[in-house]
Amino acid sequence: MVVGVLIAGMLSVVQAGMQAADPALTAADPALRAIAAAVRAHVATTARVAERDVELRWLGLGAIVDCAETPQVLVDTRPGEDFRGRTELRVTLTSGGEQCGRLRLPARIAIWQDVQVAAADAAAGAAVKLKAGRAPRETMRGESIDPDAGTWLARHPLRAGETVSGHDVALAPTVRAGDPVVLQAIDGGLKVEAEAHMLNDGHIGERVRVANTATGTVVTGVLMDPRTVRVGGTP
Repeated sequence: MVVGVLIAGMLSVVQAGMQAADPALTAADPALRAIAAAVRAHVATTARVAERDVELRWLGLGAIVDCAETPQVLVDTRPGEDFRGRTELRVTLTSGGEQCGRLRLPARIAIWQDVQVAAADAAAGAAVKLKAGRAPRETMRGESIDPDAGTWLARHPLRAGETVSGHDVALAPTVRAGDPVVLQAIDGGLKVEAEAHMLNDGHIGERVRVANTATGTVVTGVLMDPRTVRVGGTP
């Protein structure tokens, strides 16, 4: 029996985890399902993600390919393909050990990932309440953030449900300019401490400037914890 494959218009595939219920896969021609499955597997392998995270939004370029049976499908893409925007897929079909079709498909593919989203509206400079969510990778405008790293402040107004990345928020400083700290100077086995205050905001592990409260001397050291700035070696 000749299997006719029509690849045209939309091949809408729902997000990961709902593929079995998608009519575009369960009711379509077996060859079309084979092509969709091969494309998804190729993208997952190339992008190093799970197949359930791959959404096939469109497989274009109308063409009819006749194969003697449901074909074996080989999919290839250009080196370094990131699957953002239009992706050109090179598809080779074989049946009975012979090639029965070659296609170039200007596909549109989305890769879904776990993200943080705003749980509520937040004004610029306000603390952002986060919750776990899912979103296409293409919607991320910066690096993913760790919700447990501290308090995240909005760089610009955020709406509830909006994907949040390092482009949208900044980690609130551990200490702020003017906060009291202990200045700890290390010289060999000798450790000297003095009261001081911060001259700039800072995070743990960063180099910061502090002023000795008693002498007014300004020094640079490493913020070890929210109360200690160390100058010199390790005790």
